[in-house]
Amino acid sequence: MKRKFLVFLLVIVFGTGQAMVFAEAGVQEAAEVETEPTEDRKPEADIGNTEETEPTTEESETETSTQAGDSSKDMEKIGGGLSRFKNTETFLGADETIVPLVNKVSEKPLKKTKEGQTMLDVSLGNIRINQTGASGGGLSEAEKELNPNGYYITGKTNNYNVIVARGVKTELTFDSVEIESNATTQSCVVVSHADVTITLKGINKWGCNFGSSSGYSGGAALAKNGMDGSLILQCEYACQEGHQCDDDCGTLIAKGNVVHAGAIGSTMTNVQQLSEAGFCNFRIRGGNLEVSGGTHVAGIGAACNTQAHNASAYTKNIYISGGNIKATGTDSGPGIGG
Repeated sequence: MKRKFLVFLLVIVFGTGQAMVFAEAGVQEAAEVETEPTEDRKPEADIGNTEETEPTTEESETETSTQAGDSSKDMEKIGGGLSRFKNTETFLGADETIVPLVNKVSEKPLKKTKEGQTMLDVSLGNIRINQTGASGGGLSEAEKELNPNGYYITGKTNNYNVIVARGVKTELTFDSVEIESNATTQSCVVVSHADVTITLKGINKWGCNFGSSSGYSGGAALAKNGMDGSLILQCEYACQEGHQCDDDCGTLIAKGNVVHAGAIGSTMTNVQQLSEAGFCNFRIRGGNLEVSGGTHVAGIGAACNTQAHNASAYTKNIYISGGNIKATGTDSGPGIGG
């Protein structure tokens, strides 16, 4: 009787052990599926005193992107022509396209600069700045309101980009940011229909790799579509009276690397849409700029054949009051114009 009882206990223990092993293996397998390696992060910039705004999280590289639902009941307007699915970081664009915000939470507490700008890192995910504030770029959750002091952006990526939504007025500081676009992101930085001031620090390199010789496909390193909104580029010393830019000033190297890929201007993809065509209200107040578009595209200006499609869309109101600018033309694409 005792021997039977001992055998029965051993069976129970062995069965329980198997269940625990299977359960543990399931957890490991799930973790392997959900984990995504992060991009290399550049050393943190020296930006003076900072203050912490985001709590540290143990799961520092967990993606917050989620699948969108079908019901409009789950939507909330967040401004700038965008809506967000409640309790997610998935956005619905103005053209009803679902846009997941891939975002990895910063492994360090995000901070604000001494000027009060929110710090964002584009190597940690897409950065979206809407009328209700910023999302992505390492933030653990979306802001509830737009930071009046603006945003300080760092990082290197060939997977993500920066977009400022329609109607937003903001100031962005780019410190040694390197972005290469692809067929998904199309453009590196997009500021269409917004009023944006960009301050350059360090050497920033933005390359557009989206474009085609057939059809209407092409992005830009710095895209501004439409005959509205405004864009200012400057170095951090532009407001100093009598300042003349030198090698110590911020630099932007913007290039279109393929046919119909622009450097600074409107995009070939939108050339047939009247509300999205044309490039205007651009001012350079400082900084060292080196720009060149792909074949058929201006270094600074509207996309190829813009006015041929829309008589009221073209390059207009480009002002240069400071900085050092080298704009190189290509085959059928001027240095500045279009």
